[in-house]
Amino acid sequence: MKRKPWKNNKENSSRLSDEERADIYDDPEDIDEEDADEEFGYEEDLDEDFGEDTETDDCDDPDDEEEESEDEQDEVIVKPKKHILLKMALVLCALCLLVILADVVILFFTGELWFNRPDRHTYPERGVVITEKAGVVDWKNFARQDIQFCYIRATKGEKYADKNFKKNLSGASKTELPVGLIHQFDPSVSGEKQAKHFISECGKLKGRLCPVVDCQLGLFRKIFRPNKEKMSKKLRELCDCISEEYGCMPIIKCSSGFYERVELEENFADCPVWIVSEFGSPDEGVEWDIWTYSPRARFNHYDKHNYLEIALLDKDFKLNKIK
Repeated sequence: MKRKPWKNNKENSSRLSDEERADIYDDPEDIDEEDADEEFGYEEDLDEDFGEDTETDDCDDPDDEEEESEDEQDEVIVKPKKHILLKMALVLCALCLLVILADVVILFFTGELWFNRPDRHTYPERGVVITEKAGVVDWKNFARQDIQFCYIRATKGEKYADKNFKKNLSGASKTELPVGLIHQFDPSVSGEKQAKHFISECGKLKGRLCPVVDCQLGLFRKIFRPNKEKMSKKLRELCDCISEEYGCMPIIKCSSGFYERVELEENFADCPVWIVSEFGSPDEGVEWDIWTYSPRARFNHYDKHNYLEIALLDKDFKLNKIK
């Protein structure tokens, strides 16, 4: 039963009995105790709920937590180590590749490594080509190196002459090294004019190797190729004039492409063939007697220390000398 407010009870206290008066003047805390209990009951329930969660969390095994934390630390430590080792391995591989690449470049630069490495036992006789790019040659010492013959470029077309060939020819004549001369063929000039130019510059060649006609064409001639029939006719004139003068057919030096285009095997069967194939063996079907297999040979005892062209003789071919 709800009690009346305090002041109303006080105002009517004279009409109440002593017992009722005593009830009115009781402690107000006692009056609201039940209500207070009802108001705070929900909060106690909440505290109990939170307490259960806390107790549940507190019940977890601390040893398990320590093990999990240790495992996580191990994973964190192991992963960086693996990444570091992988990076180190990649760096080492890259360095090794760079070293190998540098060695290959050096070997190519020095001429020790090339695409062709013909067997020395199969082709024991080797020779080089000397041009004005080699400068002055110390023939006395140059001839003592591991070469069995040498060709010197002398002329080109109908006017050009190598500025060092006479000096080189004079120096080579003082050695026992077999030496011959080369004429660079020009398909735009008649063969007869080219032969006269070569003969006038070289003079008598008794005891020298048979001359060589170099038919390697420049880039311009490869793009704007001359007429095949006219070119073959001029080359035949040149070879015949040289043969009349020196008593031997010249050696024709050319690429596999020129060999096929001019049909050298059929039209110039009387001339030995010097094939130039620097990046592989000569093509099948090419009947060659001399083979230039590298343009990057290095020797000693010449002025400019440039690369020299190196060639070999077929095992069944012998170089003839002019009589």
